[in-house]
Amino acid sequence: EYERVHLARRAARLRGLIEQWAPLAWTEGHTVHMSFIGYTEGLSDARAERFFRPGARLCRLDFDQGSSVGRVSRLLDDPRGMLRDVDVSFDRQRLAFAWKRSDRLDDYHIYEWSLAGQVPKQLTFGLGRADYEPAYLPDGDLVFVSTRPEQSVPCWWTEISNLYRMDANGNYVRRLAVDQVHTLYPALGSDGRLTYTRWDYSDRGQNYPHPVFSMRPDGQDQRVYYG
Repeated sequence: EYERVHLARRAARLRGLIEQWAPLAWTEGHTVHMSFIGYTEGLSDARAERFFRPGARLCRLDFDQGSSVGRVSRLLDDPRGMLRDVDVSFDRQRLAFAWKRSDRLDDYHIYEWSLAGQVPKQLTFGLGRADYEPAYLPDGDLVFVSTRPEQSVPCWWTEISNLYRMDANGNYVRRLAVDQVHTLYPALGSDGRLTYTRWDYSDRGQNYPHPVFSMRPDGQDQRVYYG
C-alpha cells in the first residue's frame, strides 16, 4: 500500500515537469573545480589555474507515456575528455554542450548532438580559447560564454569570459557585451530576456560583487536584474 501511494504521489508531482521538459539531459564526470570565484574555463594553455580530470558522459532520461520512472541512455562516452553545460533545443531534438577532448591539444568547444542522427557536430573551433555554457534561443541561435576577449582580470593573470552569440551552424559569432571581467551562466527567462551573472569588479573589492543582470538576446538593454 505504501508503494502504491508513493508511486501515485511521485506521478502527480512529476507530471507537469515531464510534460513540459522531458526528455532530460545532463553530463556526468568529475567535479568541475572553480579557479577562484565563479569562472571555470580550465583552458589547456591557461597561464595559471588549470584543471583537467578525464572521463565524462552525455546522458538522456526518457519517460514512457504515463510513467514517472525514467529510462537512462548513454549517448556519448569519452574516457579521455571532459563534457559539461548541456542544454536542450526548443524542438527537443538537439543537445548543445561543451566538450574538451584533450588536456593539452584541445579546449572547450560547443558541440551539438542530434537525437535523430546520433552524431556530434562541432560548432566552435580554435585552440587557445574556451567556449562553454551554451543556451538555445527561440530563433535557433545559441548564446555561449567564451574566453575570446583575451583579457585578464585586474588583479591576476586569469583569462576572462564574456557572452557571445552565434547561429545554429556556428557562424556569425559576435560579442554581446564588452565587460571588464566575467559574464557567466546565461539562462533564458520566460519573458525572452537572458539572465546572467556579471562580476562587477570595478572600483570595488573582488570577492562579492556578482549581481544577476539581464539583457535582450541581441545584447541590448543590459540592466541589473534586481537590487
